[in-house]
Amino acid sequence: RVSLGQNLGTPANVVLGPTDAGGQGYSVDYVLVADGPIGRGAVWIQPTSAVQGIRVVPERLQFNDGGNKSRQARITIHATEESIFQTRSTDLVLQHEVTACDEAWNFLSKGAAHSIAIKVLPTCRAGSMWSGSESRCQPCEPGTFSVEGSLVCSACERHQWSDSNSEHCHSCPLGYFAAKNHCDFPIPYYCSLIACATVLTFLFSVVFWVVDAGIAIKDIRMQDGSVRVVTNGMHMFRSKIRGPAPVILSGSCKFYDGEYCARVICKDELELLDHKGKPFPPSFVMDTSCGYLHHKFPWQLVNSTVVLGLPPWVVMFLGSLMLMLFLAIKTTHLTEDYVGLQPELVIALNILLSIVMAVAIEAWRRSKSRMQRLPPIMLRIAAYQRHLIWKGWRYRASPRGPSRALTAGKVRDMNEYFSEYIGSRTMYYICQNIVEPLTRERQISYSELVGPSQVQWFISHFWGSPFQEFVNAIVRHAQGISLEWKDV
Repeated sequence: RVSLGQNLGTPANVVLGPTDAGGQGYSVDYVLVADGPIGRGAVWIQPTSAVQGIRVVPERLQFNDGGNKSRQARITIHATEESIFQTRSTDLVLQHEVTACDEAWNFLSKGAAHSIAIKVLPTCRAGSMWSGSESRCQPCEPGTFSVEGSLVCSACERHQWSDSNSEHCHSCPLGYFAAKNHCDFPIPYYCSLIACATVLTFLFSVVFWVVDAGIAIKDIRMQDGSVRVVTNGMHMFRSKIRGPAPVILSGSCKFYDGEYCARVICKDELELLDHKGKPFPPSFVMDTSCGYLHHKFPWQLVNSTVVLGLPPWVVMFLGSLMLMLFLAIKTTHLTEDYVGLQPELVIALNILLSIVMAVAIEAWRRSKSRMQRLPPIMLRIAAYQRHLIWKGWRYRASPRGPSRALTAGKVRDMNEYFSEYIGSRTMYYICQNIVEPLTRERQISYSELVGPSQVQWFISHFWGSPFQEFVNAIVRHAQGISLEWKDV
C-alpha cells in the first residue's frame, strides 16, 4: 500500500524564490509512506508529473528491506518560474508509479497509481492580492496595500491612506483624518470639539459666578417695621424658594456684618430676617448703604439663578450631561485617536483652554459690571474725592484742638453732594457710610481731609437728629453773622 503523508510545506504560503535546482521557482516538500511486507526482491516508486519544468528529488525511490513495517521518504518538488503562471494558480499533480518483484506489490502496480495535487498560487505584484473566487490577482482596494508576493492586502495604519493598487500607505498631516484614499479635514470632529469647549467654558463661568456671587448693596433701611435691602441691580435670588435663603452680610460695619436670612420682595429688593428666618424685633434698627450680600455656601447652588431662572446646580448638571453625550456619541470621535492626537491630550487641552476662556470672560464681565459690583455710595465717595481736588481743598495735617475745625460751607457741600443718600438720616449713618470710607486709608479726620480751619464757634449736637436739620441750623447761624458765611 502506498499512501501520502502530511505535506511539510503549506502550498498556500509557497512564494517565489531560489530553488535547489537553480533559478527562481517554487519548492514544496511532502512525505510518502509505504506500508506492507516485502517478501522478496524490491519495490520501486517513481513520482511523475505532466507539468513541464517540474523536477522531483529523488527521481525514484527503492525499498528492498524485508519485513512488515512502515517506510517513509521525503520528496521535494522543484517547479521553475517558467512552469508557473503569474496570473493564475497552477495545479501540480504528481503520480506515483509502483513496480515490484514481490507479488503483492506487483499487483498494486498493475491496479492503481497514487497521486498528490498541489495548488501553487501565483506571485501577485505589489499592490495586488490573490482572489480565490476568481482565481487571479486583483488590485488592492483604497485604504489597503500589499508588497510583492503577498496573498492578501493589509489595511493602512491609523492616519494613513492609499489609493487602489498601492504598495505602501501615505501619512496624513497632524489635525487631519485618513479616509480610504485621501486626507480629509474632520469638520464634525472640530464642531464637536468647539461645542464641548463652549459648554465647558460656560460651566467654568458658572463656577466662577457661584464662588464670587457677592451682591452689592445700594441701601438698607427700616421700612414698615422690617429691614429692606435694595441691591445694586438684580439680586438673582430665586423667587420660588422654600423659606428664607441663608445669606451673609459683609463690608457694611462691625455692628451689622454677620449671618442672616433673606426673602425675595422683587427683582432688586429683599427683606432681611435674622439667622433663624424670623423678623427682627421692633427695637432693631439697621441703616447703611455699604456692604455686600453673599449666599451662604452651598445654598447659592439652589437659591440663586443663572440662566432662564434655573439654579446653578441644574445648569451644571445639564452641561455635564451634554458633555457626556458628546463623548459617548461615536460619530464625534472625541474619544478616539482621530486626528493624530491622543484623546486624553485633546480633552486635557480642551479643559485648559476652557478655563482660560472662562477666566477671560469673567475678567471682561467684571470690567463691564464694575458699576454694579460696587455699592453706589462707594462710587460716589470716589467721585467726591475728585470733587475735593477740583475745589482746591487739599489734605493738611492738624493736631487735635481749635485748629481742626470745619467751615459752614464745607459742611453744606458734603451734605449737598451726598443728599441722595443722606435724606433724613442721622450722623450715625454719615459717620459709618461717608466719613469713615473717606478717611480710612489715611487714618485722618474729615477736617484734615478737606483742609482744617481755626475754630470760631463750638457747636454741640445730638447724633440721633437728622443731619439735614443740623446742617440747615449751621448755615442759618453763619449767614446771620457774616456775609462770607461759607468761611465761618
